[in-house]
Amino acid sequence: MDLHSIVERLYTQLFGDNTNINSHQTALNVVSSQNTHNSIQQKSNKHQQQTSRPFRWTEELHRRFCIICTSLHWKVCTPKHIHRLLPSVPVPVIASHLQKTRIGILNEVDAPTYDSIPVKYRDDQIFRAIIEFWQENNRCLSDDEIRLILGD
Repeated sequence: MDLHSIVERLYTQLFGDNTNINSHQTALNVVSSQNTHNSIQQKSNKHQQQTSRPFRWTEELHRRFCIICTSLHWKVCTPKHIHRLLPSVPVPVIASHLQKTRIGILNEVDAPTYDSIPVKYRDDQIFRAIIEFWQENNRCLSDDEIRLILGD
């Protein structure tokens, strides 16, 4: 006995002999289609709720971000490169934060270029050591050197 015959017998038992199986099949397809649409819509809404939460930069995470950018040089560091060193932060979030922080540095009174350290970290020994390294070696730090500084 094939599947169609089995389904036909079940419909006959459920709905009687005068029932047209095709009309029930159409009704089932409509209900199934609506359920699928509702399921997709619920998943979409859930995804929007999960992705719509704003990312929060903690003070420590921002400090690590600034260490990385200072080590790579503010002018040439890229969101993808920073992401390799801060994998927990999404690339678009890094890109936005990098842009805002660069603008903030340029707007500081005594920081006319990207070469500067953000004012709040000027007295931090790690940032001073990075600048000294830059001046002595005329190159940015490698990813491994940055990881050592970050303690990763």
